[in-house]
Amino acid sequence: MRKELQNQFGKLYYVVGYQQSRDTINTIWHGYASKNGIKKAWAVGLELLQETKSPYKLNDNTSLTGPWSDTIEWLSKE
Repeated sequence: MRKELQNQFGKLYYVVGYQQSRDTINTIWHGYASKNGIKKAWAVGLELLQETKSPYKLNDNTSLTGPWSDTIEWLSKE
């Protein structure tokens, strides 16, 4: 099970997948993601979490760029 999202420029920015053998959800962020893009990715990731009931999630955002400052507050509340 794997889902991918593209940003407003048509570039892949979010990949989320479920690794059944480890019961783990893996997310990888690429390039630019806007605040709305991050919100959309959050919803897609939550949907996968609800489907799989996985207790583990790994998040790799080492390749992500974009305006994080205004999104951090939203993430902390949600």
